[in-house]
Amino acid sequence: MKKISVIIPVYNVEKYIEKCLKTILNQTYKNIEIILIDDGSTDNSGKICDIYAKKDNRIKVKHIKNKGVSNARNIGILEASGDYITFVDSDDYLEFSTYQKVINFFEKENVDICVFNYYLVKNSHIKIHHNKNRIPKIMDVNTYLSIMCTNNFGGMMWNKVYKKKLLLNNQINIDNHLTILEDLLFNCELCEENTSLKVGYLNKAYYYYVVREGSALNQLFSEKSLDSIYAQIKIIKVLNEMNNVSKDTFELNFLINAKYMLNEMKINNYQNVKFKNLVNEQINEIIKNGIYRRHASVLLKFKCYIYIYFEKLYFRLRGKY
Repeated sequence: MKKISVIIPVYNVEKYIEKCLKTILNQTYKNIEIILIDDGSTDNSGKICDIYAKKDNRIKVKHIKNKGVSNARNIGILEASGDYITFVDSDDYLEFSTYQKVINFFEKENVDICVFNYYLVKNSHIKIHHNKNRIPKIMDVNTYLSIMCTNNFGGMMWNKVYKKKLLLNNQINIDNHLTILEDLLFNCELCEENTSLKVGYLNKAYYYYVVREGSALNQLFSEKSLDSIYAQIKIIKVLNEMNNVSKDTFELNFLINAKYMLNEMKINNYQNVKFKNLVNEQINEIIKNGIYRRHASVLLKFKCYIYIYFEKLYFRLRGKY
């Protein structure tokens, strides 16, 4: 009976961690281990983890100094003893049948990664995530990479289950220096190192992603905001190395995101010459290669055209000038 290792980074989530743990402990598939990485919590989160570990021997707790979610996940991977590895955010929760469905899919289709859909939960309102396009049940590495990088099921780690050997056989760590898009970068690098990947998609939502005030994706401009641009530059490199068709859409989206970030820096009087030079170099390279990309949508190409030639107008329309 195959075991699933569930890695949960924990940081100051005393209000949410119990609900998260209960939906995992009560899974219909019982052969799981839960690895709780308490990332230096300053509330009662660590104590709650220890209490649950005493109640159920499937739970392991490791208390570490606060170094961020990526470091916690990397430690969790090394601690895992299961055949499969998955990740859960400590303020989220799952359907009780999630891991049984995943195990059945792995056994039937013999895939390396299983991806599933999810719900968005905001202010107690729940809605299912709708993919932009139809997702194939079975994908090769390039199809998977294209769909992931064009914002369909996304590059998150919590809606995926991986064969453990896939993560351990490659010298790839989740980038500890990034706080945004580090998960998408990790998945892209995993594709680059494993070009024979077989990926499966379960077309049902099993995961409840809770959007909270103060989450990494729900904050105003700060120095950490630059991480998304650093990550995108690294992802573009991977897409170019693999000559993946999604690079057209991804590069044009980067063009808009990067110019937007430079404008945010201007508004907030934030100076970082090294960052600006790096970003402008990438922007100029994309423009030099042309914005009329074969695999990008007409709307995206039009937005880039307005952006390049009528930048002030673009920002006025977005209320950023």
